[in-house]
Amino acid sequence: MSDGSLAAALDPTNKHVRQVPTTPGDAGITFPSDWNQKTGDNCISAVSGNGQAFSMLVTLEGVADKKAGIKKVKEGLEDYLKDVKYDEPSETKGDAVVITGTGKAKNAGIDVVFVVGLFDAGKGQLVGAAFVVDSKIEDHYKATVRGICETIRRSQDFAEKP
Repeated sequence: MSDGSLAAALDPTNKHVRQVPTTPGDAGITFPSDWNQKTGDNCISAVSGNGQAFSMLVTLEGVADKKAGIKKVKEGLEDYLKDVKYDEPSETKGDAVVITGTGKAKNAGIDVVFVVGLFDAGKGQLVGAAFVVDSKIEDHYKATVRGICETIRRSQDFAEKP
């Protein structure tokens, strides 16, 4: 699926598989089939069918390290959220940085919670995976977000197997 363009295919579980082209690495994500998806030059975004959850997978072009990546992620969140409060970033066993917090959606005015994972998709290309959910129903989406996160693939996952 690594053809240098944003690609979509229907998988056997009836979910949409989308791949973000990165140079030199690739990253992919699977959203539930009832989520409305859009693609851009360096991102894929999706909104849940009921509009109460949003997700985005984006390559962080020109970002050389995680410290700069955290800054860029925060700037991106602040484009869409106000009154943002961040928890202390943490690192996972897989060397990803996780940023969590709360805010208020600028357009809808609702309180939200968010989590962003920042990771190397391959050969130094940083990618961010963000999830923003209405805070009143965050428990409803925990399993969904966990399931989507389990579908994220890095460049080595797209490598052809002999």
